Amino acid sequence: MPDEPGRIVQGLLTIRSEQQDAHFVSLHGELDGQNAKALEDELIRIEATSASRIVLDLGDLEFVDSTGLAVIVRADTRAKNDGHVLRLLRPQGRVGRIFELSGLDQLLAFGN
Repeated sequence: MPDEPGRIVQGLLTIRSEQQDAHFVSLHGELDGQNAKALEDELIRIEATSASRIVLDLGDLEFVDSTGLAVIVRADTRAKNDGHVLRLLRPQGRVGRIFELSGLDQLLAFGN
C-alpha cells in the first residue's frame, strides 16, 4: 500500500487526517494498546498547528479498548484546557455501546 499524505497505518488501525474547515481525523479498524500512541501522537501534532477545531470520526471504528478511550479523554482535556474544540462523530455498534457503558457519551462532545 503506497504512502499517502495524512494517512497513518498502525497495526489494525488506519488514521486519516485532513485539514478542512476543521481538522478532520477519521479512524478505521481497531484502537487499542498496540496503536493508541499513534493516534495520540497525531492528535498532539494537530493540536500544535493553528487548528482550533478537531473532528474525530469514530464511525468506522470496529473496536476500542481502555487505552484508546484514555487517548480520546486526554485529547478532550487538552482541548478544553487550550481553548480548542474537539468534536467526536458518534461511533456505531459495539464501539458506541462502550462509550455508553463507560459514561463517556455524556462527558464528551459528540456531533453528527
